[in-house]
Amino acid sequence: MDKKGNNKLNSIDIYIIIACFIIYLTWAIIIPYNHAPDEYMRYKIPEFIYKYGYLPHGSDARIRDATWGFSYAFTPIFSYIVSALFMKITSFFTTSVNALLLSARMVSVLASTGTAYFSIKISKKLFDGVFRYVFVIATVILPEFVFVSAYVNNDAFGIFTVAWIVYGLILSEENEWNIKSCIFLGCGVGLCALSYFNCYGIILVALFYGVVSVVKNKNIEDKFGFLLSRFACVLIVALIVAGWWFIRNAIIYNGDFLGLRASSECAEMYAAKGFKPSQRVTLSSMNISLRSFLAVYYGWTLSTYESFIGKFDYMSLSLPMCFYYIFLVIIFISLIGLFMMEKRKKNKENGLLSVSMIFMCVITVFISVWYSYFNDFQAQGRYLLPMLIPINILLVTGWSGFFEKKDDKAKLIMAFIIVVIYVATVIESTMGVIVPAYL
Repeated sequence: MDKKGNNKLNSIDIYIIIACFIIYLTWAIIIPYNHAPDEYMRYKIPEFIYKYGYLPHGSDARIRDATWGFSYAFTPIFSYIVSALFMKITSFFTTSVNALLLSARMVSVLASTGTAYFSIKISKKLFDGVFRYVFVIATVILPEFVFVSAYVNNDAFGIFTVAWIVYGLILSEENEWNIKSCIFLGCGVGLCALSYFNCYGIILVALFYGVVSVVKNKNIEDKFGFLLSRFACVLIVALIVAGWWFIRNAIIYNGDFLGLRASSECAEMYAAKGFKPSQRVTLSSMNISLRSFLAVYYGWTLSTYESFIGKFDYMSLSLPMCFYYIFLVIIFISLIGLFMMEKRKKNKENGLLSVSMIFMCVITVFISVWYSYFNDFQAQGRYLLPMLIPINILLVTGWSGFFEKKDDKAKLIMAFIIVVIYVATVIESTMGVIVPAYL
């Protein structure tokens, strides 16, 4: 969809961004320290950098968890470095424990505000009318997304980089992969590499999308040479942005540039009895079938779905069950809409993007399943949040395609109902769950 002239922020867009910042900041202020998954382990890293002024070795006893025997410093810590910078700036005015914690959390708050910005930019490229705002609302106030926007983690920053890359792909194709667009995309890929491993699927998607887009473009003649030059441009920029981290890892961890082997070795050496990788019992080692794992025995699918919509603290605070059922209904409506569009051949224009977004969703789910089945059982929807932008592109496409073009009034009613559902859910999450739990 060509919307080159329709990409400036209007007053409504700006109000949405400001509202998002206020919501995320409010949650960050309300939620107490370590009432979010592993915040105590994650916060150790920016606290260390703030205190000592240098990056820690992953096995440093000052940040290593006594039970698990490792730290999060083996894998990319860029967002924690920025948190430490914010803490340092804050310390010029106050060294209050709460103020330092909030300053560290501000990275998540600002990253998710950035996601809101890119959501608006993406929506202007893909959707018309009211469904442009449906896409934005469905992204920025999903309760679980609001939750990860409010504490120290890598998730919020990772989602932000996915949004950056998706917008970069749309922009690059629109501009026929000019150098400026490829530099922008390369910056997003580099930042994604510095985020979280479960976000890396979007890098594969970007490669797939770029190759197919160039091959399909009739204005590009020397496709192989063009692809090679643009791939090199994106790669060089990404390496400039992120290469330093992986070079550092390779140097201090004996060639292990990802830090995964070093992390496992550290856990094997320092973890408490029963928590060492060699002693850990996994579902695969128990010979539990994948089918039982997903559907029957452990309820991974249900737990992951519910916590993708919203479960808070250490998965101990939930929404009323009716909200999870309502979301199932509107997801089912979207699937029907996508099927109807396919029958009417109405989605050819964005066919490559749709396939790419499905690809991203599949990769993200696969990574989560693989980790839970073969490593450590984690039925947590936050691990699927990197596919938030891709899945919402698909969902909103389905909702907007549920009715024929002539049914504009029906579309407006549907859009209104969906927005009300999301707004009601985030209000219930805030006033019915978070505030009573912590205030």
